[in-house]
Amino acid sequence: MGKSREDNRAVMQAGAVPYRVAAAGRIEVLLITNSSGRWIVPKGGIDPGNSPADQAVLEAYEEAGVVEAEIGGEIGFYDYERGGRVHRVRLFAMLVRELARDWDEKHRREREWVALDEAIERVAFEGLKRALMGIPARKRAAA
Repeated sequence: MGKSREDNRAVMQAGAVPYRVAAAGRIEVLLITNSSGRWIVPKGGIDPGNSPADQAVLEAYEEAGVVEAEIGGEIGFYDYERGGRVHRVRLFAMLVRELARDWDEKHRREREWVALDEAIERVAFEGLKRALMGIPARKRAAA
């Protein structure tokens, strides 16, 4: 017997792309590590009752310690496979105002502010790279 149509649907997740504008207008992105040590952005499954944007805010707090930020619109997505299922991560820009010194997953993850170009180099997923490339346009639109 084959898989049902429902089995082939992607698992929907939400992710935050936390960034800040540093000295001289330089954009920096807050990256975190996953359990394999790869550099990613905060993301996770969408809890019942949460919108994808709400979940992105929650994931940024839990995984990276973002306590105050301005959430922007959806800026892209990326897909990855885990456990034989495709996961689709919808990404939301998040202009960070404040980080916590301690946060829920501090013991499990590293976090680091990196220049936008370096962030694009560090992340592995093409859809995430494309979303990061769109951040300068968001900065100009907000100005």
